[in-house]
Amino acid sequence: MGITQMSTQIGNDSLVANIVNGNYRTAEVFQKHGIGFCCGGKWSLETACLMKSLALDELIEEFQEATRTIEISPATPFHGWSVDFLTDY
Repeated sequence: MGITQMSTQIGNDSLVANIVNGNYRTAEVFQKHGIGFCCGGKWSLETACLMKSLALDELIEEFQEATRTIEISPATPFHGWSVDFLTDY
């Protein structure tokens, strides 16, 4: 089982660091679960899940959610919003 991320397939043997390199938005999922990816990250996704007692399928679902494409209407009035609100948005 795996998901396609950009041009890379994510599977059990994908390295944590390579997953983040393929799509930076996956970093948030790893951070949430306390999985290091920056200087280390040289272990497989399956090993990382075993170390943190996580279900691989659930982690992959979180990747799908984190990397989904969001479409914003061109009619959204960004120009009228304050900088603070835009930053939060």
